[in-house]
Amino acid sequence: MNVDWKFATKVILTSVVVFLVLPYLTNGYEFALGHITGTHALSELPYVSSQGLCPFLVFIFMTPRLGVMRRLIAVTSGLIGFFAIDLIMTLIWIPYLESPRPSLRNMGVHYGYYVVVYYVLPFLLWFVFAFRQIETLFKGKGSCMRSQ
Repeated sequence: MNVDWKFATKVILTSVVVFLVLPYLTNGYEFALGHITGTHALSELPYVSSQGLCPFLVFIFMTPRLGVMRRLIAVTSGLIGFFAIDLIMTLIWIPYLESPRPSLRNMGVHYGYYVVVYYVLPFLLWFVFAFRQIETLFKGKGSCMRSQ
């Protein structure tokens, strides 16, 4: 098994840097979200997707041969996309937080939101912004997806 140590090191270092910056990003993100929605009860919300930014940022920063401008557009678009989703979900959840028991429908929306934001959206956004680089990465030497 051939291991690309340069790529593996880059993934680990990028993950550590994003992990160290994440608390500052989360604080700013939640402050802006609370300011816009007029609520300071964000700690009571089930999920805030600033945590979903971590894998997305790692994917974008670790992708080889992705231009600086493309990375900047991807990060900006990702932040705006995650923020817009959180803004909508915050406006939906605030009335339900005041009720003693959320409805089954509301809980279904909650779990659907969780699955999309935490598992699907970071990967999907990375795929949208780095499709050519991902294709090249998986068609490289020794790849099972290489055309014969």
